[in-house]
Amino acid sequence: MKTILKFILFSFSLIGFLSVNAQYSPKIKKKDYKIQVSQEDLKELSKELRKGNMNYNQMKPGTYLKASKHFLNAYKFIQDNAALDYKLGISLLYSSPKKEALDYLISAYENNQYITKDLNYYLARAYHFNWNFDKADYHYDEYFNSLKKSQQKKQIHKIEHLKKQCANGKILVKKDTNVIITNLGPLINSEYDDYNPIFSADESEMYFTSRRPTDEKSRRNETDNRFYEDVYVTFVNNEEKWSDAYRVDEPINSEYNDAAISISMDGQELYLYKGNKDFGALYKTSLKGDKWKTPAQLSSRFNSEYHETSLAYSFDGKIMFFVSDNPNKSIGRKDIYSSSFNGKKWSKPENLGPVINTQFDEECVYLAPDNKTLYFSSKGHNSMGGYDVFKSDLQGNGIWSPPVNIGVPVNTPYDDMFFKPTLNGRFAYYSSINDSVNHGGSDLYEIFFFIPKPLIQSNEDNLIASQANPVQEAMIEKTLEIKTIRLTIVEGIVSSSTGENVEAKIEVTSLNTNTIVSELSSNSKTGKYIVTLLPGNNYSMNVKASGYLFHSENFNIPATAQYQKIKKDIELQKVAIGAKVVLKNVFFDTGKATLSPKSFDELEKLISFMNENPTVKIEIGGHSDNIGNYNSNLKLSKQRAQAVVEHLLQKAISPDRLESKGYSSSESIADNKTEEGRQKNRRVEARITGY
Repeated sequence: MKTILKFILFSFSLIGFLSVNAQYSPKIKKKDYKIQVSQEDLKELSKELRKGNMNYNQMKPGTYLKASKHFLNAYKFIQDNAALDYKLGISLLYSSPKKEALDYLISAYENNQYITKDLNYYLARAYHFNWNFDKADYHYDEYFNSLKKSQQKKQIHKIEHLKKQCANGKILVKKDTNVIITNLGPLINSEYDDYNPIFSADESEMYFTSRRPTDEKSRRNETDNRFYEDVYVTFVNNEEKWSDAYRVDEPINSEYNDAAISISMDGQELYLYKGNKDFGALYKTSLKGDKWKTPAQLSSRFNSEYHETSLAYSFDGKIMFFVSDNPNKSIGRKDIYSSSFNGKKWSKPENLGPVINTQFDEECVYLAPDNKTLYFSSKGHNSMGGYDVFKSDLQGNGIWSPPVNIGVPVNTPYDDMFFKPTLNGRFAYYSSINDSVNHGGSDLYEIFFFIPKPLIQSNEDNLIASQANPVQEAMIEKTLEIKTIRLTIVEGIVSSSTGENVEAKIEVTSLNTNTIVSELSSNSKTGKYIVTLLPGNNYSMNVKASGYLFHSENFNIPATAQYQKIKKDIELQKVAIGAKVVLKNVFFDTGKATLSPKSFDELEKLISFMNENPTVKIEIGGHSDNIGNYNSNLKLSKQRAQAVVEHLLQKAISPDRLESKGYSSSESIADNKTEEGRQKNRRVEARITGY
């Protein structure tokens, strides 16, 4: 059985490498008050100090936040008190705002630098969080040199790593990046931790995880005394802005930890971490109308006795990346793993190896839809403090490139996590305790990649240009690319000819390889669907629903195609006499009536429809444009219609259910003056003649 440690599986630490030993708790003595306190104020002061000490001594992130508020109230009465300054500084370092801890720790140091044996360490951490890497480095040394030999042996690797982060920070701050980072504001963020933004391909909705209370009865996690995680959602409103976020109802959220960790491209499937009293695991749920189904636990491949967190699927859903702290296979504590799906089951997870994983923690893995760009956060590599965001590209030999730190100002001395670029490459969202604007704890931010030159779709733009010198065991590129994902997004509404939205099954097939690349359904309430297509392929899209004539579309996406959105609403015809569908994926050799093999998949859909509706009779109609001789076109259109009928007869469709007819250009559906119109007119239709 999983241990109770799994219960806090997804909750990440915002403290980074803060802990060395349990911090000291120096007494705040009356004789050290430097001002006269009245009896009335003394009573209030004593109450605030008592409550502050009670929370401080529990040494949990949630109680440090409480302690800081009480100590700040006490600070109104007594100041320049080394013990109070120390405790207030520590409380802020372990909660937020961390950068404000510096002034109090400096005051403690100036009043009594020997108040505790670890003051230099926490002062170093405060300087580190305030981007003063030189002074942080100095106080790390002061702390280390004050230790006994036996203590130095225990601390040397940690202090060396923190000093290396300072060295990395001094280099990274020299990088000039063209980005604008904006806090998503109080409609999204709270005074508590808000993190892991996930969104569908059309970016119309965003889910995230928050540790805010929902009401006065909200429960706290016993391990860290912070409120349990809940899933929240926000939508893009008519002004193209994020609306007020709200807590998602059951069965997504429960009374314990619930975290959103990934979402499908069409927004219809959500992956969660759910915990209860004894253990936690990864789950998957799907949307039925506007209600989420009861989540089902993922395979044991991804729910072991160890600590599994963030996950990401490849574009085709055949590879999954996730994070685990399996001590038997990890290089560090938390490593990134991958598993592949062979059509029946998932393979045994494999560690991505030392190019990606370090002796420190890796987290927040995200695979871009190009299946070649991996983003993740790491405390290793050339991080400047806590978790930094890194990028790695899959090379031609199947090996991931050395990770690149994406630089300042995205990365900070704090934990910078859950980086996810939008498909057009112009924006990204992530979680951070960014210095600019912060509502408390980790907040959600939008990153805008400024492009000084015009956005030319035929080229991948270099959205972040940076210059730096190499550091030992570090990878900093002169130019860092956040690429536009070269996808075609097809989105729309499936409805009936009478106006009702329809839940329909949608199947996308590559006509180049004759393989199904995507299977999904339109939403049962809204009829909404989203299909994502890679360039360099000819696709058929077939839409069907019970009681309706199926519908087909064709998307021939050239290899040079860049990111684009196509709006395609689909109207399904009820099964009735006169209902008809254009067979958009039936092809012939030029000027001939010979069926192309690429037509067979579409015709299989027609055969399936007729088998499911055994009383239906259809007419196959051939149509042409008005270029050339009408009679010649009539003859060819008849021959092509008959070729389709012959194929259906070979597939055991009764001849009394089929007829063919040629129409030449007599029933044009578009203007023959344009090539686009003529192409629409050159078609084959199936029309119901009996039912």
